[in-house]
Amino acid sequence: MYQDRPPLQDVAPLVIEASADGDTVATDILTAQVNELVRQVEWLLGETDDVAPRIALLGGMLQNEHYAAALRRALADRVPDWSVEVLRHEPVVGALRRARRLDE
Repeated sequence: MYQDRPPLQDVAPLVIEASADGDTVATDILTAQVNELVRQVEWLLGETDDVAPRIALLGGMLQNEHYAAALRRALADRVPDWSVEVLRHEPVVGALRRARRLDE
């Protein structure tokens, strides 16, 4: 099927690379997108009670150190009391552990 624009997943690495190379427009785009993601995290934190102050990151974009560093900086600035770490196990492992606790 014909597409006018390339898929976002094809463009994002180019923007991140350009930002890492010092391109100001790419850096503005990256900063805006990271800030939007952190805004969503802040909303979620405001909507939940009684959760551990830990944010687990996952996804292929975290393989890029420039992106991961930008995200970590934004999270540290906006939710400084929360620890931020890359997810150590697949999400299904956590779901199975939680289900096991609920079954006990």
